[in-house]
Amino acid sequence: MGYEQGLSGLDAASTNLDVIGNNIANSSTVGFKEGSAEFASVFANSLAQSSNNQVGIGVQVSGIETSFTQGDIATSPNSLDIAINGGGFYEMQDAGQTVFTRNGQFTTDKNGFIVDASGAQLMGFPVNSAGVATSGTLQPLQIPQANIPPQISTFVKAQFNLDSGDTVPVDTPFSPTDPASFNNQSGVTAFDSLGNQENLSLFFVKGAVAGTWNVYASDNGNTLLPSQGTGPVTFTGAAADFPATVAGASGAININGVNVTIPATGTAPAATVTAAAAATAINSTPGTGVSASVDAAGDLVLTALPPTTPAAVITVGGADSGALFGAATTQAGTAAPAGLVGTATFNTNGTLTGFANVSGAVAATAGAVQISIPDSTGAGTPLSLSLNLTGTTQFGGAFSENGLDTDGFATGVLTGNTTSASGLIEGIYSNGQQLALGQIALATFGDVNALSAIGNNFYVQTNASGQPIIGVPGDTNLGSLESNATESSNVDLTTQLVDLITAQRDYQANAQTIKTQQTVDQTLFQL
Repeated sequence: MGYEQGLSGLDAASTNLDVIGNNIANSSTVGFKEGSAEFASVFANSLAQSSNNQVGIGVQVSGIETSFTQGDIATSPNSLDIAINGGGFYEMQDAGQTVFTRNGQFTTDKNGFIVDASGAQLMGFPVNSAGVATSGTLQPLQIPQANIPPQISTFVKAQFNLDSGDTVPVDTPFSPTDPASFNNQSGVTAFDSLGNQENLSLFFVKGAVAGTWNVYASDNGNTLLPSQGTGPVTFTGAAADFPATVAGASGAININGVNVTIPATGTAPAATVTAAAAATAINSTPGTGVSASVDAAGDLVLTALPPTTPAAVITVGGADSGALFGAATTQAGTAAPAGLVGTATFNTNGTLTGFANVSGAVAATAGAVQISIPDSTGAGTPLSLSLNLTGTTQFGGAFSENGLDTDGFATGVLTGNTTSASGLIEGIYSNGQQLALGQIALATFGDVNALSAIGNNFYVQTNASGQPIIGVPGDTNLGSLESNATESSNVDLTTQLVDLITAQRDYQANAQTIKTQQTVDQTLFQL
């Protein structure tokens, strides 16, 4: 009879109206996926009846299918609004229950955990300092609110061009408060172990020897760094001892174990030697480890050549070769001037060929010297820095700073965060650093249509959906992420309104079937 068919039709049409109404109601719900009612015909079970004579007994709802098509991506001012562009679900922990969602509207709770509006926690992977996931075990993602620790500086790399046309400063000695005592000045910044800023000023003073520049440094103003060790070892012969007779059968003097033959000059009765002749002979003899010169007073000056150490000495004379300046003599180096950290040397092409410290020693790293800054902030130990001038030039052009880099930084407070397409969350700090905090995980299933919706934009797995397949955004079958964005509902209102009219007509037609059957029955009752 028509009652059974009409009643089943009313029930199916009512369910269809419910589904369409739910779609329309959630047309503005972030991450919502529209559903559609699916119907199947119903026939009475009869083994004897011919199939071409069967009359159906109505309709039934065979299922509610969810459409997981991509919703539009809309921008958002919240950096923790994160949209999935492609397949996958966020895994969340909701009061101990594992749930899945496409709604990426997140914030942080009082402990810094990333949560949605209901308080469910977003799950992901921990990362190391390189931003690489370190474990396959998911955990709630957290953005720490504490300051990040400072990093002590270990090097300063700086590149300059020093003007080859500059002249030697007219004022000596060097003073950071006297611009006439240096040619150029530049500032660099370093940090001690507590994150205190050390403001270094570098001063460049052109040397009297062609192609040399002395480099001075002051800390936090005009406070010159203390003496950076012992200066080059020198020995100066007293004016009263020169010229001296070259004694010994070999006609040579011994300097640091090397016999140097010095030609005698002058007239009888005794052959004598001048300071100039001695300097020429010493400089032309390899292996002595010294250079020789004559000062304004006519004295012979011996200076240790790099590399050497502050403990090095120059030994003049020897048991077999006689003695210069009267007797075998040793002279240790003296303390370097305050603020002097090294001497840069350039060739005739303007290329840096060496950067030696105040003792004349060349560091293991070419173009670098080690400097020490006294502790004045409670760090406990002096700040030791490698000052590297590799790439510095001496060309015929104005002084310029062409590069500056250091590895240290001060402590920083969290000012924001960002999320990459691969789900890496990085904290942005006030000291300019970015720190990897966690890796968002996404999940997919063998049959996403078999997931069970439980409300609040959540789905849970079922036996039919299978176990979640966990990965990072961008993996196979998993979409990428977009921060400062949300995924809109995929409901098409125009289509839903047309479907609503159709469902309404279906409902009315099924009601009319019952009404017609009632009229037929009334006719029978009146016979």
